[in-house]
Amino acid sequence: ARRFLSNRQRGGYPSIRMANFGIGRYAYPASSGSNRQHIHPAGNIRTAPEVSAYISYENPHTRVWPALDNGAPIPARVPFRRVSWDPGERLFRGEICWVEDFQTTWQGCAKWCYRIKFDSSFTCIVSGGCSQYGLARRNISDSSIPQALPLKVHLFGEELVYISARIEDYIAGELTSSIPQMEQAAFTRLTSRWHKEGASRRTLEIFTWVWNAMRNGRSGIIS
Repeated sequence: ARRFLSNRQRGGYPSIRMANFGIGRYAYPASSGSNRQHIHPAGNIRTAPEVSAYISYENPHTRVWPALDNGAPIPARVPFRRVSWDPGERLFRGEICWVEDFQTTWQGCAKWCYRIKFDSSFTCIVSGGCSQYGLARRNISDSSIPQALPLKVHLFGEELVYISARIEDYIAGELTSSIPQMEQAAFTRLTSRWHKEGASRRTLEIFTWVWNAMRNGRSGIIS
């Protein structure tokens, strides 16, 4: 299914689905009250009040990834722990806890800590990252709590570039104009705002590539 961004408001928060260029995709949900937040890398961002936040590895493209370090297959869904959402800052935080939930590491990682900041129209992720942690003590069968060992940080906007697939609808609407100056003005408005809100050079480069590809008749680029 084609991924898109929805500006619908649910409980005061936007319900959106984000896509990137590669296998992994994130979903970021909005909720309030008893509603829970749901995120799916290999997937999308949406709201489902009856379940808790999770990453979905149900996308068939994730089959190219290795098994967990104990040989078990990657779970279809991995829950987020210690989730928080700051609507004023448009900032999501959450942890994927491999050892806590599955009693094993994945590619040496015991947990991932996410920090995801969106632009003001929820059309891209402007900053943040995924901090990976290993185990300082390798005996994970020990009943005591293992100490986290920092491994690596993957930055949004650099290694991880996420743009809403709905951006194609925006571009298609602007390219209906037969006046080149109007097309350029629309392009400049969006990229200027993204830049002002902290979008990376890499994110802006990819958006420019998508814009130019659609000017040349391509569609369904973010899929």
